Amino acid sequence: MRPPWTRCLPGLPASVTEARRFVTAYLRDLQPELVMRAELVVSELATNAIKHTHSGLPGGMLWVTVTVFDTAVRISVTDQGSVTAPTAVVAGDCSEGGRGLALMGMVVKDWGHHYQGSHCTVWAVVDGVDRA
Repeated sequence: MRPPWTRCLPGLPASVTEARRFVTAYLRDLQPELVMRAELVVSELATNAIKHTHSGLPGGMLWVTVTVFDTAVRISVTDQGSVTAPTAVVAGDCSEGGRGLALMGMVVKDWGHHYQGSHCTVWAVVDGVDRA
């Protein structure tokens, strides 16, 4: 296992792109398909942190952490808390949003969240690391 990388980003929409670049740089030596799934995951988690939590308020911040294990990658985004827990919902046919966590769930081995004080960390495990 390599040491995890963590980056603090402002709670702004432009930070989603920066979070993707950060994860891509850390995973640059892994297979492209795994990197693409990791990019999808961090995009969804960072977007949700900005859109649905206090991290998206003026002066808000979020923290992205990426860790490579022997056979998987763990992506975590820690936000500054909200009044609701992260949940995958069933979006209606005409809904413009609400599908992100459900779609993310299709490309990860597992995902969940935990709290530390008022901060919430949402994490996802992307498997398929091939070191051959």
